[in-house]
Amino acid sequence: MSVAKSYARALFESVREKGGALEAVGAELTAFASATESSKDLGRVLYGPIANAGEKTAVIGAITQKMGVSPATVNFLTLLARKGRLALLPKIVAAWDAVRLAAEGGVQGELVTAESISESDVRGMADAFSKKLNKKVAFKVSIDP
Repeated sequence: MSVAKSYARALFESVREKGGALEAVGAELTAFASATESSKDLGRVLYGPIANAGEKTAVIGAITQKMGVSPATVNFLTLLARKGRLALLPKIVAAWDAVRLAAEGGVQGELVTAESISESDVRGMADAFSKKLNKKVAFKVSIDP
């Protein structure tokens, strides 16, 4: 098991045990990761060696406060900063979806296409496979021209 998946599973179990909103935490992680990826400067500060753990924690606190992020997500991001694991966040976000799907009894598949495919087509295929397999199916889509 990868380190990212271990962190994703630990967060998932913690939120589930406390009766937290799993969907909200997943969305918050995704939004925070997107924010750090859209700003090169922010990514350098959080993912690189420029700032120490305390400074990274302060930046996380300021950003998550403006975003209105739940305490579970703030605590998790702070833990990643203290442990020097913030650079794993994009992989943790990807692993979160797989962990959540597995906990719901579903399976994740990979759909590789030569051209872009619409979200409705992906949903249609996932629904068809779900019906066939009698379990929830989700696809990660990639393009290989």
